[in-house]
Amino acid sequence: PLVQNITSPDTEGVSSLGWLLDQYLEQRQSSQDPLSRAAPFASRVRRLCHLLVHVEPPPEPSPEPSTRSISKNSKTRDRSPGPSAALPSSSLRNITQCWLSVVQGQVSRFLAAAWRAPDFVPRYCKLYEHLQRAGSELFGPRAAFTVALRSGFSGALLQQSFLTAAHISEQFARHIDQQIQGGLVGGAPGVEMLGRLQRHLEPIMVLSGLELATTFEHFYQHYMADRLLSVGSSWLEGAVLEQIGPCFPNRLPQQMLRSLSTSEELQRQFHLFQLQRLDQQLLEQENEEEQGLEEEEEEAEEEEAEKELFIEDSSPTVSILVLSPRCWPVSPFCYLYHPRKCLPTEFCDALDRFSNFYSQSDSQSQNHPVLDMGPHRRGAWT
Repeated sequence: PLVQNITSPDTEGVSSLGWLLDQYLEQRQSSQDPLSRAAPFASRVRRLCHLLVHVEPPPEPSPEPSTRSISKNSKTRDRSPGPSAALPSSSLRNITQCWLSVVQGQVSRFLAAAWRAPDFVPRYCKLYEHLQRAGSELFGPRAAFTVALRSGFSGALLQQSFLTAAHISEQFARHIDQQIQGGLVGGAPGVEMLGRLQRHLEPIMVLSGLELATTFEHFYQHYMADRLLSVGSSWLEGAVLEQIGPCFPNRLPQQMLRSLSTSEELQRQFHLFQLQRLDQQLLEQENEEEQGLEEEEEEAEEEEAEKELFIEDSSPTVSILVLSPRCWPVSPFCYLYHPRKCLPTEFCDALDRFSNFYSQSDSQSQNHPVLDMGPHRRGAWT
């Protein structure tokens, strides 16, 4: 009854315990000083919360009477285990719900004041860490209060308008992009870099399971595409996706990473394909020389074939990626329907050689399993 009384909201929607927790959060920094006036108050709130959540449930009824029940009749003993055993679970549920409401209120006020700020995400992560540590101080390492913390953040995000939520999602995606690129360029040790990045990813995990996650996935796709095409893939990309993967309901970033890996394998197989053609041409040339069948037309054809192979020629080195449009965001303005109208001849020759290999790979998919991407494959240059 005591827990129910202090966790029940009044006419203004504020409970006694909720008011105490709000005051504790506001005075938490100043209460770190033992000489401050806020220190005794914070200590009393912590002791109260410890008392409320750390009370162990009563033991199961046993045939032997306990020391407390010696002076009581058997009727009291028979009736006491029922309500007492049910009390702790309901009490804990009321306290966690109160903590959830306090967190949601704190986050809602923060979002209303700072969602347009340029440093919104670092401040958001700092608020998450502040509330996480406060919850640990008040309630200890209980999983129920960790779940309540995340539910409070999720509830506050769900209350935002569509435009506000979209802006927040874009800020999250941009911040992760900056952290990954900064980590790759900064050259920090791998473990240290990943640990620093994880502290920024945990507060964003509250998007998992929300409708807002689809918007976040859309923005993350675009930032990830620019990052992969400019900087290239790295182990950090996979580590980040492994942690925040539940935030992507359609798993499009994971598919992008697999598509890029498949494309790199395709490049290696194209190189082997070129070498096989070169070996075949040289073998035919050797056979013709042995048979004395060297004609001018045949020599011209061989020179043309060797030019097509572009082995050790002066044409530019071209790296071609075959990316699936099902997961890679490509603007319609990027498509090149006639590359020869826009690009130099040497560049287009390299594209043609790869196009021939790509079109012929359908019939050779049994030798190149990675190329088996389904029937009617059609490439479009971008």
